Order: sequence, then C-alpha cells, then structure tokens
Amino acid sequence: MLVSSGLAGQNPFDVDRVPPPSAKSGQKRPTEMIGFALVKRIVERASDLTPKGLRDRAVLSVLFGGGLRRSEVVALRLNDVCRSAQGTVFLRLRATKGKRDAEQALPGWAAKTIDRLVQQRLKEGALPADFLFISYQGRGGKSPTSNPLSDSGLYALFKAYCRQAGAGAYVTPHSARATAITKLLADGIPHRQVQEFSRHSSVQMVELYDKRRISVDSNPGKDLEFD
Repeated sequence: MLVSSGLAGQNPFDVDRVPPPSAKSGQKRPTEMIGFALVKRIVERASDLTPKGLRDRAVLSVLFGGGLRRSEVVALRLNDVCRSAQGTVFLRLRATKGKRDAEQALPGWAAKTIDRLVQQRLKEGALPADFLFISYQGRGGKSPTSNPLSDSGLYALFKAYCRQAGAGAYVTPHSARATAITKLLADGIPHRQVQEFSRHSSVQMVELYDKRRISVDSNPGKDLEFD
C-alpha cells in the first residue's frame, strides 16, 4: 500500500527487487608492509628531547620492535615493562587478542627507549600501575594527563610519522606488525619461532602476514620449460 501510494520507493522485503550487496562489500584493504629501510627513519622522526616526543618514539618502537597490536600498546602499564634474569627487556601483555596473558621480548634498540620512558614517568611521579603511554592535551598538546593514549590517538600518531618519512598514505599501525613479522622471516627465522613472536594461533596465520615478494629475476616462471 505504501509503495502504490508513493510513500515508499520500494518494498525492502521484496528480494526480487532489492539488489544484492556488491561483491566487494565487507572487504578490507590488505595490510601494507613498510620498507625495512624506512623503519628507522620513521622511529627517529619522533624527537626524544621532549616528554611527548619520547612517548611517541617509544610507541613506534614497541609497534615495530614488538609487533604489538594497537589494543595491546594502549593497555600497557609501567609495571608491565619487565627484565628477565638474563637481562632481556620484555612486555607483559594483559589485553591480547587471544584473551590470555603473554610476554613479548623487545630488541635492544626498542628496550633502551622504553627504559628511558619508564624512568621519566617515575621521575614525574607516576606509579607502577599507571598507564605507560599517556595522552597530552592543551595548546600544542604539551600538557600531560593521567589518561591513556587512545586507539584513535595512536592511529593518528603513527600515520603522522609515517607520512613525514614518506611511507605512503595507506599504511596503518598494523603495517608495523606485518613489517616486523616479514623481517624475521626474511632473516631466516623459522616460521614456528616467528609464531611465538606474533602470538598467532597457527603457523598458517604467520604465512598470511608474510609480505615478501620475489623479483622478476628470481621468479621461477623464467625457467619454465616443456621439453
């Protein structure tokens, strides 16, 4: 009745008339990897001479050096930064995708930045249970707060430094994770060990993050023969 009277354009329950969703509906853009040579340039774009700059460099360091997800980064607290008996700095992760606690080792270059940030936060009066990465507000974003850095804030932070370093328009914080996994595989680390780093449920998931591409000179197609 509504359709015939002109009050409705079409019957939403008429499956023969309502077009099906696009074949591309729901598809996400594949995660883009960042060139290995750009990683150091991106991290060093954050000046560690100011408290906020040191925070930014530490965020970039755990993204690239630890392969952390955004939710894991913003949930970190000062007492989640630990050191093993052998001296390895690692992060205790309490908000993982798998809903279980985990421990993530950091490379030396990332550990140094995290250590500096922890010492700075403690000197400012922060407590061990306070968030590691806090947000800033006010003019120029220079006034620290007790609030944690948000997911959206981390996203904007990462995009800004990548843009400054010329990493492209479509990279995201997840690109850092894919880059870290790909670099370990390129260095010859076995998939099973990389799985421990990435904390994936299977080796097959590690394969999905492998962004390595062979050149045309190495492509096996050039030697294909049917003699």
